[in-house]
Amino acid sequence: MKRFNRGPFNTLRTLLSATTLVLAVCASVRSSAQLSLTLSPVIQPGAPGAEVIFSGTLTYTGVPDLFLNDIDAFFDPPGDSVLTLDKNVFFFNVPGLFSTGDTYTGPLFGVLIDPSASANGYTGTILMLGGGDQSGTDVLARSNFGISLVPEPGGREAGIRAVVCGTILLVRRRKRK
Repeated sequence: MKRFNRGPFNTLRTLLSATTLVLAVCASVRSSAQLSLTLSPVIQPGAPGAEVIFSGTLTYTGVPDLFLNDIDAFFDPPGDSVLTLDKNVFFFNVPGLFSTGDTYTGPLFGVLIDPSASANGYTGTILMLGGGDQSGTDVLARSNFGISLVPEPGGREAGIRAVVCGTILLVRRRKRK
């Protein structure tokens, strides 16, 4: 019967296998701490110069407490040049700590639309950041969202039309009397 050499390389291989197994178990434990994010609605209408507020639901089904420490967004071109994330909505409304079974429904974040934005459809991705303590910055949940930008019904031309229509109505009323 042949015996296998239990030299330093075999020990190293065993150590690496054990380390890989431990990391896999830790990763599966970490991924079991789930935060789900559902935006409602996913696509919002907006206008140049306005802010769009996105609402939704955060549900935590993990075991250890979870800290929500920050929020970030990525805007797809051409929105990256005319859209800005408003984090104040998140910090003023969303609880910073979630325990098992906690749910929050309400305003999550805002998107400021530059006045120079053209009527277009814009998309992006929102990221909820946090972790097991107050300094965690892991991505805990993400969702795609969209903004359907329509031209502002106001503006200079609408103002001129309103003055003209108002003047016509006044003239008609005076003629009737």
